Amino acid sequence: MAGPVSSIAYVPLHEVLPPGFARAEGRLREIGSKLERHHSADRVSWHWYPEPLDASQRILVRVTITLYNTRDDWLELTLYLAGREDGHLVVESAVEVACWCEENHNMHPVRDFGRDVEDDFELADAFAAGAKMLTAVLNEGPFEPQPWRVAAGLPIRPG
Repeated sequence: MAGPVSSIAYVPLHEVLPPGFARAEGRLREIGSKLERHHSADRVSWHWYPEPLDASQRILVRVTITLYNTRDDWLELTLYLAGREDGHLVVESAVEVACWCEENHNMHPVRDFGRDVEDDFELADAFAAGAKMLTAVLNEGPFEPQPWRVAAGLPIRPG
């Protein structure tokens, strides 16, 4: 893993994007830059993965926007792009909260989006759609995890 960096401008997309997807680089940078500049996106962290983490789905680039974080609770927005064994890519975005279940799952996605892509045009469109979902959260909130848990029917934080 490499990073974190505060801007997609510092992510070497030309090194991480597979052949056939390189033409999407400019659009990905434009979309990522707009997302990270949002007035509610104070804590932005970009990572990229030059080496495979998992054989079935290799994360290539990920951004995390932390909206709320205490020692034991958090609310984060994530957007990532991963490669699959078949050569296609997948773009996924999510609103994630800390888990307060009896059995600790670490986190739960309470809103998510995902799309498989086969070419650079689909990649840019899917990345834009994932960023649009996160931008809606940045525009409207809520900016604390508890309301998201309640809406998703998850256990609430004690106390």
